[in-house]
Amino acid sequence: MSTGGERYVACEYGMVWETALETLKDVPIDTKDKASGIIETDWVETQVIGRPYGILQREGLGDKERVRHTFTLSRKDEMTIVRLDERREHFGFRGGSRIYQWYPVEPSQESINLLISRLETRLKEEGCFVGI
Repeated sequence: MSTGGERYVACEYGMVWETALETLKDVPIDTKDKASGIIETDWVETQVIGRPYGILQREGLGDKERVRHTFTLSRKDEMTIVRLDERREHFGFRGGSRIYQWYPVEPSQESINLLISRLETRLKEEGCFVGI
């Protein structure tokens, strides 16, 4: 799992919560718990072309991955802390009795940065200050 780092937002918790949900509006949500500050997407499958995976950085043994993102929000004084984590799995050959299956691969920093950037842009449009 990889994280996009924490962002400190000078904005009311409810506003940050709603903005995070809006950022993920095009993705099915699996968990949404405002009291604990967790928003987790369902698995979303994507096609993969030429992305190396595994310890040997091989290509071509599979053509799909799936990804799940988790926003974690917490309150600290007058700030809301936002953290984004990503889990990514590749569907491919594993050997043994389960020839093809899902297994973990490195998260996409590009994907994480895109979501964090979308969230930051929306928060700034709402008049919030976002810091690292």
